[in-house]
Amino acid sequence: MLDLDLSVSYIICTKLYEVMKVNYTIAQAAKKVNLTTYTLRYYDREGLLSNVGRDKSGNRIFTKDDMEILSLICCLKNTGMPIKEIKQFIDWQEEFHLSQNPCEPSPFMPLTLFKIDAHL
Repeated sequence: MLDLDLSVSYIICTKLYEVMKVNYTIAQAAKKVNLTTYTLRYYDREGLLSNVGRDKSGNRIFTKDDMEILSLICCLKNTGMPIKEIKQFIDWQEEFHLSQNPCEPSPFMPLTLFKIDAHL
């Protein structure tokens, strides 16, 4: 009985992990955030999507984290913030999270909020 319970638990956990580990092609990602594949490639070339992985064929694979970054980019772009400043913001955030406790607010947040407010 215990073996059966463990087997069922393992199967459920495995399926849940697969559902949570969603990957998108560039076309799927573009459609999800209402952009073109050309725009996503441009953002990648500009360094906004530095962590996007590739499959065996070299095609971009977007993860849940990549999609969150894309959503952030879209929000900042909609405020009128230039790509250069969006890249700087993303770089600051990545640098801060790599060097600090991710639960602490970023020291760049007031500056970024000021810039976002200025673009509104």
